Amino acid sequence: MTNKGWYRVWGGVAAFGVLIIVLGLFFLGRPTGVVTGRVTFRGKPVYTGSVIIVGKDGVAATGPIETDGSFTVAKAPVGEVSIGVVSKDPVYLHRVGIIKRSREPVKASALTAAPYDRKKWFPIPKEYEEPVRSGLTFTVTKGENSFNIDLK
Repeated sequence: MTNKGWYRVWGGVAAFGVLIIVLGLFFLGRPTGVVTGRVTFRGKPVYTGSVIIVGKDGVAATGPIETDGSFTVAKAPVGEVSIGVVSKDPVYLHRVGIIKRSREPVKASALTAAPYDRKKWFPIPKEYEEPVRSGLTFTVTKGENSFNIDLK
């Protein structure tokens, strides 16, 4: 076999190897973990919002905060992660959602009450909203993880 023939054979083998790796990553995916816990601010449970988990490679996962402050983030990237917590006024978000979904102008009487008790919600400092600037970090392992977030 000539050199040109060997180059074709090895080129084919290399292409097949790359294809196997790509298919493996596609079907197996990245390793992930599930992070559960509770978010509090100065000892009080954060009433509503989201927890954002971002891995070193920029892959992010989010999960809702329930009214008791508990959260679950499924498919969190494994390894050292940065965490952000967002909690916006639930009544405002509910009303904005109604307006955005409507194709017609919305009358004030159509803005129904939010499914949240506004008296239980309180704002948290904006510094916690951006995961890379919040100062909140955690190491996620494959499988179940528990991490309580106590904001100051």
